[in-house]
Amino acid sequence: MDNLTFYQLALKHKSKINPFGALCQCNWETRTNGRPWESELFKRANNAAGIKAGGSWQGSIYDKVSWEQLPDGTRYDKKSAFRKYSAVDDFLADYADKISATYPHCALDNFWGYFAGLYKGKYGAWATDLKYFEKLCMVAVRLAPEIFGPGHKDKLVAAYKHASERGYLSPSQKKCIYDLLGLENDPSVPRIDTATKKHIICLDAGHGGGDPGAQYPHGSPTPQYKEKDITLKIALETGRLLGQMGYEVFYTRVVDETVSRPERARIANNNKADFFLSIHVNSSLTPRGVGHENYVSSTAGAETTRFAGNINRHWARVFPKMPQRGTKIKDYDVLVLTKMPSVLDEVGFLSNEVDRKMIVNPQSWRLIASIYANAINDTLNGR
Repeated sequence: MDNLTFYQLALKHKSKINPFGALCQCNWETRTNGRPWESELFKRANNAAGIKAGGSWQGSIYDKVSWEQLPDGTRYDKKSAFRKYSAVDDFLADYADKISATYPHCALDNFWGYFAGLYKGKYGAWATDLKYFEKLCMVAVRLAPEIFGPGHKDKLVAAYKHASERGYLSPSQKKCIYDLLGLENDPSVPRIDTATKKHIICLDAGHGGGDPGAQYPHGSPTPQYKEKDITLKIALETGRLLGQMGYEVFYTRVVDETVSRPERARIANNNKADFFLSIHVNSSLTPRGVGHENYVSSTAGAETTRFAGNINRHWARVFPKMPQRGTKIKDYDVLVLTKMPSVLDEVGFLSNEVDRKMIVNPQSWRLIASIYANAINDTLNGR
């Protein structure tokens, strides 16, 4: 196996993976004594990314001892069952399915963002190696000339700018690439504030999959609007803004899928989020229900109350004509099971004509996202 051949094979799966990002990851994972494509697992099992068997795997298994790393940096050996493939093509097909299903934050349009997404899997990071992101970035810089040719440096820098603008990278990840590419003297690249504390925000787009939430028209077999679609648009836009502000963002879902309420809380807790925001759209059996409101649990602390209040304050500023119904107490699962300040926000009533015109307008989604981003920023800064 060589880099270009693997890259060409990976291109077949570009609808589910970033081919260059996958090449860099597998180039690193298959190294033995610094030489790629020489690992025991790759040579004997065609497994180029250390994919473990797991309970759902029905194929062949290859047992091997590998090292793991604890959060405190301690390394230890562990014998594990890995997936065994008959060919590299089979591996890539399974790898692409795994990325698509459990690493939805891996950016398909950006290899830096693809690496960052490997830390945001539904069940945790891809690897326990604390330097995994840094190592993949170093591989990218080394392989870029071979894959992209004479314009490789421009490609690397352009991808960094794009990843920064889209909010794919945490502040520490930005700093890693910034230093690796030597961008401190490049006037086209904004300088980064390395002293900024990284805060983690978990955004929860309410409902999804088989649970559409509120619908309009209510009870229609073919509703024009569904809560699950609107909340996802708002959550993704909010995450984009927060990323630009330097926050690290996790989502409970980024596609139309069913996620249980306990699972949403587990995602926030496992990723050690500083704040959790669940976004919803209200509805009523009569059109009289109108306005914006939010909820906190009965055990909410001062920071949670301040967070909800900041949302209300910014909401009144951006939508001054919309009735404000205030903050209410309700022990919803996502508020009770999360271990950080958590707010469930209802953006308005889909059943009300005036609210509905605002709720379904894409321009409003951007305004609502700015409300949430500013409220989070204010709360974290003691306001």
